[in-house]
Amino acid sequence: MKIALLKQSNNQFTVPYKQDQEKLVKIKNNQIVNCNITRQRNIRHHRKFFALLNMVMQNQEFFETVEDLLHALKIEMGYCKTIKTFSGREIIVSGSINFETMGQDQFDLFYKRALSILSKLLGCDPEDLENNIIDYI
Repeated sequence: MKIALLKQSNNQFTVPYKQDQEKLVKIKNNQIVNCNITRQRNIRHHRKFFALLNMVMQNQEFFETVEDLLHALKIEMGYCKTIKTFSGREIIVSGSINFETMGQDQFDLFYKRALSILSKLLGCDPEDLENNIIDYI
């Protein structure tokens, strides 16, 4: 079970969404549960990242699709693993950056590393790249 929590100033958590409150009813009173706390992903930051990828796509000639660029970027960053096919051949598979897999703190680091690598691809400063994203959002 996964629920969203809102931290209050008194160091207590409340459940902000009705659907999550309904999930909590399933937990018995005085029952200890384990939890894994991650900051919820910022959808605007996610969209900004894809605007960055679109901007890079329009300013380079090596990659054919945003998906190809994203896979190559994740592999370049080491965000991948090697698997074997049925024939035993090894291939590299890029990791997922979906909201369930990567929390906001991890995505912040991912974005900064991506910005650095993509700026090198285009031969510009990361700051210049960041400043021009607004035109692609």
